[in-house]
Amino acid sequence: MTSFEGFVVRVIDSRDDLGHLADSTDDLRSELRELGVAADLLEDSDLPDGTKGLGLLAGWLGVQLKAVSLGALVARANAWTKRTDKVIEVTIGGDTLRLTGVTSEQQDAIIETWVRRHAAT
Repeated sequence: MTSFEGFVVRVIDSRDDLGHLADSTDDLRSELRELGVAADLLEDSDLPDGTKGLGLLAGWLGVQLKAVSLGALVARANAWTKRTDKVIEVTIGGDTLRLTGVTSEQQDAIIETWVRRHAAT
């Protein structure tokens, strides 16, 4: 199993409510930790270039896989998006996978391609 380190997960909330975004991010963080994933809020200095600011900080998690595959993490995050009606972006080395409300078949094909691309990393 390949271990992926140092990627980010971003929760996007269209309500533009910082408190709700922080709660949603904390909810996802808890769910990912149930998988055995290290998921921590990012510090302002850890955010990608061009994304500084407290309002943006609330939606970002730094993630490191331990004994779980990238595919399992993305599957759990995708299930969370469907339950919560939120959008999540998972980024590894500048390559971003956006999990949205598309059909299950479409999302599965997109996820499979993205995970396969990073499986050799």
